[in-house]
Amino acid sequence: MSMDRERLNLATDYLRDRGVAVVVGLHGSTGVGEDDLNAYKRAAATAGTDRWVGTHVGAVEHHGADWDQSGVLRYRHDNSPVREIWWSFNHRQPDLADLLVAALQAAGLNAEGPNDDHTAVLLRLDGAR
Repeated sequence: MSMDRERLNLATDYLRDRGVAVVVGLHGSTGVGEDDLNAYKRAAATAGTDRWVGTHVGAVEHHGADWDQSGVLRYRHDNSPVREIWWSFNHRQPDLADLLVAALQAAGLNAEGPNDDHTAVLLRLDGAR
């Protein structure tokens, strides 16, 4: 059984406890970066902060992704496991990348980053193996 779901919940709770707004959009991305960014900014405004991290898994046109009963995140259109999740963060606060990686790793997840241009953090999911 995959522990990805529980581990991700631990990591996002850790971030929220530290005043970071977290968006995990399982409905998917429209493919328009501005749409995703606006969702992250709305979540931050609702939480009363400018500190945010977020991801949209899959594509809206393919109905995003969802967790199965074993805790494996799967794309809805073909039921294949999600292997990687790319996370965005407020680039005006680059420490968020390090905090995100630390939270994911502390929860037992395989996270790395930020990437070379310091724009995203990569999470590799165990359930896809």
